[in-house]
Amino acid sequence: RVPDVAIHDSVFSELLVHPLILYLVRAYLGKSARAATWSSNTLLPHMDHAVLGWHTDYPYHDIEPGTWPELPLGVQVMWMIDEFRNDNGATMFFPGSHLTMNPPVFDEFDEPDGAQTLCAPSGSVLIAHSAWWHRQTANTSPLPRHALLASYTR
Repeated sequence: RVPDVAIHDSVFSELLVHPLILYLVRAYLGKSARAATWSSNTLLPHMDHAVLGWHTDYPYHDIEPGTWPELPLGVQVMWMIDEFRNDNGATMFFPGSHLTMNPPVFDEFDEPDGAQTLCAPSGSVLIAHSAWWHRQTANTSPLPRHALLASYTR
């Protein structure tokens, strides 16, 4: 992972404040929403297992379980630079999990009934509530898989 990608090239700054992204983020979080983190994420090829298990994103992973407010505190925006496929580390997620307002209840690398894998073409963008339950899958392909990740908060 490379943090603070905006310092490396202006194209990253432009993506972070893209009008459509800001419109959607502010519609969900309010006009005072701000970018908290902005990083690139690369899964190296030929992984034999995933490294990052079930989790939520900032700010929820820093808040005591059972005290999460109903008001959304953040969203994660993921730009899929490469195609996300089952063989190259596509993100696994549990639909509707953000509604529980609690951390994941699965063991780190379980594949529970109802979990789905986010497969999408390169250039796709996902905006998800930061309390969504998700995890890595292994990149068993011969090529790295790249994404950009931004966290916006109230």
